[in-house]
Amino acid sequence: QPSALAVSKNRLLLLKTCNKLLKRLSREDNPSLCGRLLILVARLLPLSERSGVNLTGMFDTENTTEYIPLKSGASDQGGKPVDVALYNSLWKCQDYLSNPPLILEEKNWVNFMECLRDVMHAFDETTGADSEASASGKAKGREATAGSAGATGAATAAASSVAALPY
Repeated sequence: QPSALAVSKNRLLLLKTCNKLLKRLSREDNPSLCGRLLILVARLLPLSERSGVNLTGMFDTENTTEYIPLKSGASDQGGKPVDVALYNSLWKCQDYLSNPPLILEEKNWVNFMECLRDVMHAFDETTGADSEASASGKAKGREATAGSAGATGAATAAASSVAALPY
């Protein structure tokens, strides 16, 4: 028996419902719910879904975001230093992704891959540091709780390994 989403009529109904909800919700007031809806649709529908594929191959190259490349030593409005390399790499990636045929040129491909590597490396560092900090905080809290209950060393080690999980 096929799953409920295998029938295209059900997929279309789910997509329409989620799109109507997204239109009615304020992205400023309910960003968490909007994000969860988008993640739900992304996980339930395959990448080959017609609604998510650019069938005509048209790109809106007129819709551009103007940005000023930063020079080293730049700071934000609050005076905090800005990671200039990340900022410039992120916006260079945006330039290429707004007009994908540009990426196919060899020179642009190399530049795009360098920028993408820089951005992904920065994201990995950020998420790695965040998850390590939260995992160590959870492990310390669990160890203290386990220790006060008279738990054995094995239980404490198990709690520490569970706390290291990214979930």
